[in-house]
Amino acid sequence: MVRQGPRWTMIAMYLVSLFGAAMTLSQQPEPKSLAHTGSVDGYVSSAETHLPVRFAEIRLVPKPSDTPASTDQGPQAQAQTGGDRAQPHISAVNGASDMEGRFHLEGVPAGDYLAAAIMSGFAVPFTNNDFWANEEQLRRLIAAIPTVHVSEGGSATINLVLHHGGVIAGRVLFSDGSPATGFALSLEPPVQHAFNEGPKGPLSPLLEALIHFGNDTQTGNQVKTDDQGRYRIFGISPGKYIVDTPLFSQVSPARVTMSDGSGFGGGSPMRLFPNMMSVYAPGVFRRVEARVFEIHGDEEIADADLKLDPSGLHCVKGRVLAGEDRHVPGQAMIRVEEGGKLLDRMSSLEPDGSFEVDYLPSGTYTMLIMGGDMNDPTTSPQPPRQYQTTEQDFIVETHDVTLGDIVLVALKPGERLRLPL
Repeated sequence: MVRQGPRWTMIAMYLVSLFGAAMTLSQQPEPKSLAHTGSVDGYVSSAETHLPVRFAEIRLVPKPSDTPASTDQGPQAQAQTGGDRAQPHISAVNGASDMEGRFHLEGVPAGDYLAAAIMSGFAVPFTNNDFWANEEQLRRLIAAIPTVHVSEGGSATINLVLHHGGVIAGRVLFSDGSPATGFALSLEPPVQHAFNEGPKGPLSPLLEALIHFGNDTQTGNQVKTDDQGRYRIFGISPGKYIVDTPLFSQVSPARVTMSDGSGFGGGSPMRLFPNMMSVYAPGVFRRVEARVFEIHGDEEIADADLKLDPSGLHCVKGRVLAGEDRHVPGQAMIRVEEGGKLLDRMSSLEPDGSFEVDYLPSGTYTMLIMGGDMNDPTTSPQPPRQYQTTEQDFIVETHDVTLGDIVLVALKPGERLRLPL
């Protein structure tokens, strides 16, 4: 069974935090409308067909404070664009185009805004690839976004033109030629970035502004295969991409459901960290071997097939114990590095402490094990115990590998846990 795999970029974490903040705000009384407002009128059309783009989301984002702004921008607008980041400020103003492609936004606080329309199938100003851009590259991205100035009591006009995005399409098949149905396909940047390679400290005003134009409201860049194993990722902005799908290698335990709605596990406990890995088009298990697709405009790449064939690969097995008494830790997450790069591999423990990481090609690897014991506060006053991240080197050649017992050592007072990021 295949499920959507976790994304390992800071952009996802930031968007999750935005979503959480939005959920919190939705439970609070709506704030009073701000004074000193104007309106914005406009029209959205397609660059290729010149026809109206109906029901597109209109998004206005305050111009970042370190980009050129109009000279009559007042203190209120400066606060909106992040001049005082300790105070609440406007993140975005949202609206929508109508059946004729026109929009009218009332009650827009006075100030300078970046403006864009977001619609499925069309390119967006910001993608995950841009998250790692430097400040000069971010400035160039900002410069390409139309701007509009809203004056108090005035009516501004701006017309927005959308460009159709590119398409990457293909089929996902098993080694025997049968279709892989319901598999989730995603686009990723070719270069793998670690969390600690991202921005240090608060996001810059430039990056924060661009993130608000991300394709977070669309699903075109994450799709599932149909009954013939076909997929089509659309609305892709120019850039270089790889295509991958997460693959689970172990069957989940049985789950028994009772007539009263209760349930329990019929086998081993549910795994907190399932045994999973990523497979990259055309069917490789190493990111560096993935085919790179380059999108320039609205072209369609139709031969991005992916074959799921783990034959010739091997697994590594072992057992994880903890402490002087060598008990099985309550939870443990297992990751794998190759050449200092963290792989899209994850596994966890069985009730007896055993583990298995599947589908590894020949190579030299380092296994990282992070574990801990969670005490029940109702029965034990002791705080949860964490163990040092343990490293175990191993080599995969022509056979499966058995590592034996790996013993975790408790963190000492003041010692920090090493997180593989």
